[in-house]
Amino acid sequence: MKFPLRLCGFLLALCGMAAGPTSSFAQQELKFQGPVKIYAGFAAGGQSDILARLVADRLRERLGRPVIVENKAGAGGRIAVETLKPLPPDGSALALANIAQMSTAPLVFTDLSYDAIADFTPISKAVDFQVALATGTLTKAKDFAATIAWLKANPDKANSGVPAIGGLPHLFGIELGKATSIKLQAIPYRGGQPILAALVQGDLAIGWAGVADFIEQHRGGVVRIIAVTGTRRSPQLADVPTFSELGVKANEPNGWIGYFGPKGMPRDVVALYNREITAALRDPAIASRLEALGFLITASTPEQLAQQIADDHKKWKPVVDGAGLGGQKQ
Repeated sequence: MKFPLRLCGFLLALCGMAAGPTSSFAQQELKFQGPVKIYAGFAAGGQSDILARLVADRLRERLGRPVIVENKAGAGGRIAVETLKPLPPDGSALALANIAQMSTAPLVFTDLSYDAIADFTPISKAVDFQVALATGTLTKAKDFAATIAWLKANPDKANSGVPAIGGLPHLFGIELGKATSIKLQAIPYRGGQPILAALVQGDLAIGWAGVADFIEQHRGGVVRIIAVTGTRRSPQLADVPTFSELGVKANEPNGWIGYFGPKGMPRDVVALYNREITAALRDPAIASRLEALGFLITASTPEQLAQQIADDHKKWKPVVDGAGLGGQKQ
């Protein structure tokens, strides 16, 4: 795979976008007619959906036109980027995509209908998120140690809900299984909200998703978040240890979500969206809502988002290959 090599030319093509719009450019209107569509790859009510709708409300005000969020759940969020790929690069359509669709899926699947580098225009990273491991009514466990003990005592029920096969939570589950000598059966769901429902109903032993998908139900005692990724505890979950604290060093990295346009989006349109998305994310009302859900706001330049994908590829390819996940068909 020539993933990192193609990135070199791609970054050169993006050069200069991050400098910011001139005063005349700041007033430029998008040239298409009709609404802006933002495709989100997971079910309504989940963390990607919440993020998409908060930013869409701000864009609607700033652009003076409708901004519609469309949920394209399924295939680990890949339907959203597949929908975006053939659309015109005039700014009429964007996708909110994460590390699973843009970084790890190309390492796992040989028959993807898109090239994460060549087929899209990075606009801005939006947020990082800590991945949470939660349990519910099936195990009734209150902490990590009790959950692991239950899984070992019930190997036939050691199922692990993930938002996407080959996504970051799935890879974390593999690493957790290695660290605890438990064979976890990964079961894919269409996002964090269906995983949450399965935990509540007792259909799953454990489930993985972004902190935002579980945090309200954790606070209400409906489910229990027993560990989070990252090198430090979430400010919103001071009572929940990180995997590093629990001795699972492989499960440190956080996930991320970012905005993309179709291939060939003009520089001025990219700069316009980068500016407005960044402004939305830094708006105190929006930022406080996102931070309360456990998001870490990480608005970036287009180049930084492209580099994120390349860095992920280098980091996760050995893990994917070591787990025997590479070369799969969708």
